[in-house]
Amino acid sequence: MQEYRVYVSQLRVGVFIRLDKPWYEHPFLFGSFKIKNQEQIDTLKELGFSTVICVPEKSDQLPKTTTSHCELTPRDQEGNGQEQAPSPTKALWDMKRERIERLKAQRDRLNRCEKRFEQTLDRVRNMMTNIGTAMPEVVEEANSMVGDMVASFLSDKDVVIHLMNSKSNQEEVCYHSLNTTVLGLLLGREHGLDAEALKKLGVALIFHDIGKQRIPKKILYKPTPLTTPELKLYNLHPTYGEEIVSARVPDFPDDAMKIISMHHETLDGTGFPAGIPGDRIPQLVRMASIADTYDNHCNKLDVNASMTPYQALSYMFGKQNKQLDRELVALFVRCLGIYPPGTVVILSNGCVGMVVAVNIKNSLRPSVLLYDRDVPKNEALVFDLEDDPELSIVKTIHPARLPAQVYDYLNPRMRISYFTDTPGTTDS
Repeated sequence: MQEYRVYVSQLRVGVFIRLDKPWYEHPFLFGSFKIKNQEQIDTLKELGFSTVICVPEKSDQLPKTTTSHCELTPRDQEGNGQEQAPSPTKALWDMKRERIERLKAQRDRLNRCEKRFEQTLDRVRNMMTNIGTAMPEVVEEANSMVGDMVASFLSDKDVVIHLMNSKSNQEEVCYHSLNTTVLGLLLGREHGLDAEALKKLGVALIFHDIGKQRIPKKILYKPTPLTTPELKLYNLHPTYGEEIVSARVPDFPDDAMKIISMHHETLDGTGFPAGIPGDRIPQLVRMASIADTYDNHCNKLDVNASMTPYQALSYMFGKQNKQLDRELVALFVRCLGIYPPGTVVILSNGCVGMVVAVNIKNSLRPSVLLYDRDVPKNEALVFDLEDDPELSIVKTIHPARLPAQVYDYLNPRMRISYFTDTPGTTDS
């Protein structure tokens, strides 16, 4: 059934409605919602709504078919000698204003995080540019950058991981290096690694694909499957990486070097380049492999072949449990949440949104950027599911299945990139 307009006096519990006023002009948290009590109907009357839009498809039951169009609203009844119940409208407005202030603060915080992400990405880009002529200096810069990140990770347990709006789909090496570093540090910190181990993990992930410098670009960026000879050459890039770093930086930590040479080895011995079995794969390498695998699943060369973050975690946990350390993958899921940032979801009230930040305390209740055709795209609402216990995620949906207007509004990322934020962090 198509949407249609009904009188407020026809409403009853279970009817799903849409208000034809902008979000900022009414006190409800959403412009579309299911009526759950009489109080909401009374509030609509008090606000002066005479009609609303009924959405039959999302309703538990349809509006009453008969009504008196002359029903008095609570405002009309003032002065009739009867004691009036306290109006819920003021309390709703107070909650709404508080939500607006929090939304503004959250948006400002995300903007600051985006700025730090771009600054850090520039540092990684400069490293990759100078790696051939000044490798020792580049490694020193990487140690400094990763040291700053580790200090931030360890300074506060309430680290928030955000989805970043990557502005370029090029320079895959820079994005991949930074993304795997962020993800690896997140996993390492959750596992309880100390600062020194985290630094080794982070620096190694910055350079883990340096061996690809010796692989022809026509192989690295080939849009079709590699031939057997091409695949054999590609599979040598961890060995090439070890050779490059050991020749140019003799004091590179051995633990970090193993990450470069072994990040594609798997527990079942089917990995490359040496097919090393799991009992010989160090823990830091296992962590690096998980971060690398996740980013590779989400950010394939062919964007259309990429998995969604939710699909990637599900695949790693369910299909790669013989290749990857299952306990560490479970810990990784806890870090990113059941619905990692970048996942498009449908909520229990029918709203569509995209997860943009993880709730570390409750992975089932992340922050979601909501689609609302009555709210301008640049003012899109970011809703913390923790704020409404009655609201939940009911399922995920692949971005390709979204209607065009919803896809354009949510702007699902062509590249899934993450960065972290800690309470009280300010611009440098």
